[in-house]
Amino acid sequence: MIEIRINSVERKRIEALHKEYTKKVIAGRLEKILGDKTGVQNKGKVLYFLQELFGYTERDREKQLVYFCISDELEKIIGIFEKRFFDSFGFQFRDAKNEEQKATAEDIAYILNRIFYYDGFNAGSRIAGQDGEKHVWNRHRYVVATKVKVCPYCNRQYITSYESKDGTEKTTADVDHYYPQSAYPYLQMNIYNMIPSCNICNSKTKGSKDERHLNPYKDSSDSLLFEVLLDNIDMMYSSEIERIAVNSRGNPKAIASNEVFKLDEIYQAHIEDVKRLFFHIKEYEAFKEDYYMKTMGLDMGNIFSLWFDFLNDSPLEKPLVKLKRDVFKQLETYCGIYK
Repeated sequence: MIEIRINSVERKRIEALHKEYTKKVIAGRLEKILGDKTGVQNKGKVLYFLQELFGYTERDREKQLVYFCISDELEKIIGIFEKRFFDSFGFQFRDAKNEEQKATAEDIAYILNRIFYYDGFNAGSRIAGQDGEKHVWNRHRYVVATKVKVCPYCNRQYITSYESKDGTEKTTADVDHYYPQSAYPYLQMNIYNMIPSCNICNSKTKGSKDERHLNPYKDSSDSLLFEVLLDNIDMMYSSEIERIAVNSRGNPKAIASNEVFKLDEIYQAHIEDVKRLFFHIKEYEAFKEDYYMKTMGLDMGNIFSLWFDFLNDSPLEKPLVKLKRDVFKQLETYCGIYK
């Protein structure tokens, strides 16, 4: 897992655009539902709950919706929702026990999906930015603004953005909802609940699992480490690497990440990358910057920068950077490599 760090200027820009989108689009949907006299089961209870949750005036509701959509206090938002829901209906939203409770939870989920409507974020809307100009704000623009180019969950797959021939903006990134939409529909448009990710991590491994794995917006990249199993230094020189291990460091969220995204399994495909790293480390230890001159009679310039370029690369821009860095640091203690 790679931590997503967005500088303060870009963060403010993202939050400002998303705030305007929330006020212009999402708040409008809520007001329309509150003013609609038809199409809502148990209208009285539903309206009471929506007003208890978001506020009794249009201004208060707009402010609360903005909080639900741009605050990074996800656990606090969940607490607010669960308390309001229990006070209104007498049971927990995610713990409906009988048919009546299930029907109520489904009705509320349906209303919340109409209000937040994540699918509508694909097209987005033109809104005013901080510079006073009109900007298109949608899922594509959000992913581009994060500057994430490689999946933060696996650090294996590129997620890129481009413009098609017809001028339509495209992205190969999925957006994973850290707290799944099905269980937390009120968080579906929160920007800190939307993690740019690859299709494999989002759809094929995680799916709808509701696990508290590492959160790229909250947890350090060092919460989980890749290692090779070495009993002694001779194993390194033999190059007999049989397995890449995932060290969760006793962190329950790291353990969950390993299980949810199947890191221990998929990373065995990269043993050859680690063997190549081993070779470079051993040869650099023996020849330092003279490797190509002494072995081939060639002057290749700065060998350290050539072989170990990943030390200066961003893991959110190039794949497998974390694996190589973690193993490099592990092997430093064995052979004391230095420039």
